[in-house]
Amino acid sequence: LLAGDGSHRFQPVHVRDIAALMEELGTSLKTSGEEVDACGPDAPTAMELFTKLRDASGGMARIAAAGPLLSTATITALTKPIDWITGDTLLDADDLDLLTSGLTVADVPDDPRIKARRSLFEWIE
Repeated sequence: LLAGDGSHRFQPVHVRDIAALMEELGTSLKTSGEEVDACGPDAPTAMELFTKLRDASGGMARIAAAGPLLSTATITALTKPIDWITGDTLLDADDLDLLTSGLTVADVPDDPRIKARRSLFEWIE
C-alpha cells in the first residue's frame, strides 16, 4: 500500500556509491560546506519503484496507491502488527512523511556524479 497516489519520486542510491561519496567528501579539501545530492541516477515514482522491486524478487503482492483516503499516520498504524511480529519498526510516520515530501530526489538531477552512479534498475535485475 503506497501513501498518496504513488506518483512521488525516489532516487535510491547503492551503498557503494554512498561509501565513495563519503570518501570523496572526507578526503577532499574543496568540499567544505558543499551540499551534494546523495542519490542514484534513476528517479522512478513510488509505483514504478515498488512494482519493479516486486517483479525482481518474484513477488506476487498487489501494489496499490492509498490515495487521499488514508493518511500517512493511518498507513503507519496498519504496519504495527508486522512491528509486533518482527520486534522492529517497519515504518514510522516521520519516515513515510519524508518519503512523500519530494525531498528524496536530487536538487541538481543533471549532476554528472549522479549520472555516474549505479542504476537501481540495473543492480536489482
